[in-house]
Amino acid sequence: MYTIELTRGAAWDAPVIEVHSVKPTIHIVDVDRMAQAMLTGARQTGQGLRPTNYRILDPLGRCLRSSAAAPPSMTLLLRAGRTCMI
Repeated sequence: MYTIELTRGAAWDAPVIEVHSVKPTIHIVDVDRMAQAMLTGARQTGQGLRPTNYRILDPLGRCLRSSAAAPPSMTLLLRAGRTCMI
């Protein structure tokens, strides 16, 4: 399972606000989109501690993607069989 962590800050040891599990059968690009949508939704709520970043972890706990990283290039998306409307 992939794990999406919404965090307060971009550092690896940043405090985690929310944790969500995602099936590994979903493509990582789609998981990244889900994480972006979760972060946007959480920012709009009236909670005291709002997340500022997210990171996506694989089943072994390694960070695969992060909101602090640069967005994927068009070449990477085309290789993955995805289209991007930027």
